[in-house]
Amino acid sequence: MILAALVAASAIALPSAPVVASVVASVVGATAAPQVPPSSIGAAVTPEADPAVTAQFAALVAAYDEWRRTVYPEYALRRGDETRAGELTDTSLAGVHKRQAWSANFLDELRAVDPRRLGPADARDYFLLRRDFELGAEGFRFGAWMMPVGGRFGPHQEIAQMG
Repeated sequence: MILAALVAASAIALPSAPVVASVVASVVGATAAPQVPPSSIGAAVTPEADPAVTAQFAALVAAYDEWRRTVYPEYALRRGDETRAGELTDTSLAGVHKRQAWSANFLDELRAVDPRRLGPADARDYFLLRRDFELGAEGFRFGAWMMPVGGRFGPHQEIAQMG
């Protein structure tokens, strides 16, 4: 809405989705994983969700949230859960690999869910969650987890958010 108003006010012509996709494909190259175009997300979803698939997805989301509260005590504390308030995330090499193994297993379970049998809102959440885990798996391959401090993450951000 805001972007449309800015474009109309400044008379800037934005490229169409196929043009943007071709530019991104030329920059990224053929090695990129195929992505589901946003316009097809709604089209791939049936109007009536399958209750069993919806329950399966809800159980996965609940398991993911519980796992995050367990392995990231700072996250749990920010959410108001003080059961592990005296602990910090295990940043050892074994802890990192343990979290990555859990994430890879979770991604496999998530991919087993058929998003076409979810309602529109759950399908959107499914695609966002799956994309987040796929990006995390790609980042792990390149050692992004070995960078303890960045502009948007690190002790300077996390400690301030604990207060």
